[in-house]
Amino acid sequence: QRRCELLLNLEQAQRRQRKLAEAEQSALAAIEIASSRSLRARAQDALVDIQLEQARYPEAEQRIVDILRTEHVEARPDGARVARCYRKLGTARLKSDRNAEALEAFRQAAELSERVFGAGHAETAQSFAELGMLHRQHGDHAQAQLFLRRALDIHRGASGLDSHEATQGLYQLASSLEESGDLDGA
Repeated sequence: QRRCELLLNLEQAQRRQRKLAEAEQSALAAIEIASSRSLRARAQDALVDIQLEQARYPEAEQRIVDILRTEHVEARPDGARVARCYRKLGTARLKSDRNAEALEAFRQAAELSERVFGAGHAETAQSFAELGMLHRQHGDHAQAQLFLRRALDIHRGASGLDSHEATQGLYQLASSLEESGDLDGA
């Protein structure tokens, strides 16, 4: 267990230094020796993050699907992990130009985040923001604005009016309002 913890800490340090190949090897080694479900989960999640950073979207997607399949057969699936996995799945599919599938993954992430983390949690806000931005990209401004407003409200409450997250949310909302012709609202 201590060796696995050391490998996971090494992986984080390597990733911060942008030594992604080395970080990947550390994560794979941690997966191999993980003695508990939680350590294995941390190592698998780290590997997915590395693959996403390396723009290896098909590999990341396959690993996420495997993780989700494993979680869904557990007697007590880790809801937080599942919600985060759906967000990562949405990202992988979006980067692979599979927008409809990405939209569905982000929708599932938002629903799960709200249920698992709560309506006022930053993780929920991020899921709503991603869903809103994707709707905006597709020109569905009514839906985009609905999700972006929800994300903005949560970010303002959780991080404050001047936070980076609230500022980004306000920018996205204003852009959607402008693009839909509501210049006064923007």
